[in-house]
Amino acid sequence: MKYPAAIALTLISLIHATAPALAYPTLLTSTLKQTPPAPPDRGAPGDRLRGGAVWYTPPTPPERGIPEGRTRGGASRGDCSAAATAQSLTALAPSTPLNTPTARNSVWGLTTVEHPTFWFYIPYEITPNLPMEFVLLDEEDNVVYQTTLTLNSPSGVINITPPSTAPGLEVGKMYRWYFLVYCNADNPIFTQGGIQRITPNAELAAMLQRSPARERAMLYATNGIWFDALTTLATLRQAEPNNGAIAADWTSLLQSVDLEDVAQQRFAPCCTLPVTR
Repeated sequence: MKYPAAIALTLISLIHATAPALAYPTLLTSTLKQTPPAPPDRGAPGDRLRGGAVWYTPPTPPERGIPEGRTRGGASRGDCSAAATAQSLTALAPSTPLNTPTARNSVWGLTTVEHPTFWFYIPYEITPNLPMEFVLLDEEDNVVYQTTLTLNSPSGVINITPPSTAPGLEVGKMYRWYFLVYCNADNPIFTQGGIQRITPNAELAAMLQRSPARERAMLYATNGIWFDALTTLATLRQAEPNNGAIAADWTSLLQSVDLEDVAQQRFAPCCTLPVTR
């Protein structure tokens, strides 16, 4: 199967087809629906790290427009149809409904790092016959990073981190990402969204520097820094799979963005990150 050419052509058509929805439409903060509900009562602040207390607080939407996208990849088809699961390809990213005639969703999150990690749940058995592609674009649709993955792994949560040789994310700029699974060579299942890098203020930076990993995850989440909160907890979850408190934190974080159906899914053995405590 000559996937590389098909991948390139499909990606080009996908980007052009979705560009109007993602190329900074003139959207105001008021186009977002009302503020998401507050997290459930989980006790006093001093009790929060006993488990299940990491809850994501969405940040203020960017002034230059709210990136539209999709966290779910649609129904199985082609080489993915044999998967005995009702779940979809899923990007682990926040999704917020927009008050627009098209009823689309805003999919985006913040990070503090130059080369952030992106997480996806793949409900199909991952084989070399199931090519996957990740693409990261800048504000002018220039390719910042692009990679095609062919792996052997059971279904599960995978991660993709652009290497240090790729251009780093610049502070304040909005980037778009795509993750495609080629169940059919010419008709991939895909997810897409946005990511923006910020610099934490001095107070938050100091707290992050002196806090252990679980506390950092909570700090990232409560300050709206999704990608860093997710990666911090995911690496802890992989390192300590039997730790009930970390498992509860992981479930709580995903529940806060309506991804609780992914919380109990395994991490694919192909993709493990080192833990930074």
